[in-house]
Amino acid sequence: MMAAKTKEERFVVELYDQAEDLGDFEEFIEVSKVADAVGLGPKAIKNVLNTLAGANFIRKRSPNQVALTQNGIRLAEELLG
Repeated sequence: MMAAKTKEERFVVELYDQAEDLGDFEEFIEVSKVADAVGLGPKAIKNVLNTLAGANFIRKRSPNQVALTQNGIRLAEELLG
């Protein structure tokens, strides 16, 4: 099992957990809910979102709503073990 260490990894794992709670990994989730859960402020979250979107781990519906891609789901499952 690999533990989530970076801001990006923590965000992906939290997004995965919230999507799992909704029962739909395709569901778009409010960025603020995930950011609050992992303790990231507005500037940090902007950088995290750009990094994750650029690496094809998340997709954005709007600046305030994101969902995991298949790559993001795989990464979260790997991090969660």
